[in-house]
Amino acid sequence: MARSTIQDKFSGKSPLNLSQILSLIEALAEHARISGIPLPAHEIEQSRWREFITADKNPTTSPMPNTQTTPWNLEPLRQAQMFDLVEIVENSHGTPTSSWLPRIIAPMLKAQMDISEFIRTAGKESPQEVLQTLRVLDSKFPQVHETSEFGRRVRPTKNDRTVGELLWIAAIYHGAEATPAIVVGLRLAEMGEHTWDFLGDVASTQAPIYMRKAIEGLRTARLSADADTLLSLAGSRRKPHRVLEVITYLNRLKELQSRDKVLKGVCALDCTHLEGVVERLREHFGDRFTDTILQGIPRARITDDVEIIRRRGSHDLAQRLLARTEEPTP
Repeated sequence: MARSTIQDKFSGKSPLNLSQILSLIEALAEHARISGIPLPAHEIEQSRWREFITADKNPTTSPMPNTQTTPWNLEPLRQAQMFDLVEIVENSHGTPTSSWLPRIIAPMLKAQMDISEFIRTAGKESPQEVLQTLRVLDSKFPQVHETSEFGRRVRPTKNDRTVGELLWIAAIYHGAEATPAIVVGLRLAEMGEHTWDFLGDVASTQAPIYMRKAIEGLRTARLSADADTLLSLAGSRRKPHRVLEVITYLNRLKELQSRDKVLKGVCALDCTHLEGVVERLREHFGDRFTDTILQGIPRARITDDVEIIRRRGSHDLAQRLLARTEEPTP
């Protein structure tokens, strides 16, 4: 977050979301540790704050009369007079979400209603229940190349809006603690094609300290290739200032191999934000990491990327990348 944003959060000018709260807690805990006055573990435990925030947003008592004690917001359904769907939700209290949520979402999608609030609530459940819901949604809304009446690709697809969105929420709420379980669960449920998206969501949403925890969990679970993928995606999926925070964190911990995997991941998919990352890193580290970033560009892409980078006016970077073609093939 920018300093002005942080100031607005602390002064109460704008509300905090869960990701921002966890990031601020991490920053305060790290500052206290560096200052030699570490905070008690129970005060900075991520799961404790998640429970506290969730409970605060979903109080068990309400001053409104006749309100169901359910985390699901049914008012949009009532306003649309979809009382049959309201009844399904109310009668499903205590049953697995996966057993009834698709029955709610299908008609909402058909009516072109926003389903994101239902997906967000489902993503806060236990990792195993999230996995079950993902499996059912993926079966109900398979990933197909949906087209409009004009023959154009529909984006996002129903699978993107259900499975894709639920993966994103699961990455935010469970990415630090349950990444290995969700990755394995996706593959066992024959949904392995979604692991890359989930790892990318973890890489792009989690603060460095929690992303590192996810990587440690993957390696402990003998999923080292997934750990490397997560590091690479942190370079390609995070915005430049958020790549900087990861590099700074890993560099301070002297985890140099992990740091370099992030750097080489910046252009692993494309060089869209190459200049932005290089500029951010130069402000803090000079030019020491630029060549490592360029090393992550596949040789087969170098010629095309040189031309793209040159057209954007980054002649120095283009020339340095072109010099790679003269290096001996490893």
